Amino acid sequence: MACSNQEKIDMVRAYFLAGESGPEAQRVYSEKYPNREVPNAQTFLNIVQRLRDYGNFSPQVENREQTEDGTSTRRLASQTLSSIDILPSSVYYTIPPRTGFYIRKMQCLRGQDFQKRVRFCKWYQNKCREDTRFPNYILWTGEAKFTQDGIRNSNGTQIWSYENPSATRDRHLQERFSLNIWAGIVNNTLIGPHIFERRLTQAVYHDFLSQSLHIYLDDIPLEVRKNQWFQHDGAQPHQSNFVREWLNEHFFGRWIGQGGPVLWPPRSPDINPCDFFLWGYIKQTVYSVPVTNLEDLRERIMDTFDYIRTNKYLLEDIQNSMQRRTEACVGTGGHHFEQLL
Repeated sequence: MACSNQEKIDMVRAYFLAGESGPEAQRVYSEKYPNREVPNAQTFLNIVQRLRDYGNFSPQVENREQTEDGTSTRRLASQTLSSIDILPSSVYYTIPPRTGFYIRKMQCLRGQDFQKRVRFCKWYQNKCREDTRFPNYILWTGEAKFTQDGIRNSNGTQIWSYENPSATRDRHLQERFSLNIWAGIVNNTLIGPHIFERRLTQAVYHDFLSQSLHIYLDDIPLEVRKNQWFQHDGAQPHQSNFVREWLNEHFFGRWIGQGGPVLWPPRSPDINPCDFFLWGYIKQTVYSVPVTNLEDLRERIMDTFDYIRTNKYLLEDIQNSMQRRTEACVGTGGHHFEQLL
């Protein structure tokens, strides 16, 4: 059967989501594209093998090595697609045409990360099978530092905007200012923001948990509160004995993090809704025009949180997204998967 390049891209995605199994790729492909003819299992294998051997779907490789913003797609391909064993040239077909600067920067995964990511995702899937309400109970959390230029999350990862970050600006003339923000998402509800007026340390974080967190959770339904799980990542402010003791006291057996009952996998912002949705959405809104001063930044952040709360549809797909993401993470053996979604 003759297939367009887009159909071949979709077949490659299905193949890796299916754990590199041709027959399973047929099932994934047919579920995702019910109105298309489903290729046989060998076709999936042949297309992936051609990518591995030649780096393209056809003998003629499209010449798109240099983009308008000066970014080498060949270098980008090596960085983003090596984890799923697709040759770099295939990025020419998987990166959409760009009118602006649009690159997803991924955290570099290390040797033991893959197994930990798969283990967590399988645990999450099992809990969801045991109780379909379980996704409502997890309080996903994160911190981010907002400056006049952009955001860094608690992992130190820059949240990129659609604007080329290399674009020149008179930054040496700007006043330097920043805000440290905590936020959470539970039961399709946005929690926060909590603004840390001091540098975020272990002591400051513990004070927040013990003195302020309960205030933000007052409006959460009692049934959710009684069954609530708390999640945080492995950021340094979270790594103190008194933070763990507080969590063991208030979320006994029901918290996710380093040293907790359930281990949070390192370098995994792609399975935390605060990272894969919230901070990026807020940045797109807050930095749509240059920020002028600290109060302007604070007001824009608060306004954006209020907007998300008012428009709850923005949060409604998070649980479905978590299901897709954990399935994709397991399917790729814990490797990067967002390019397959």
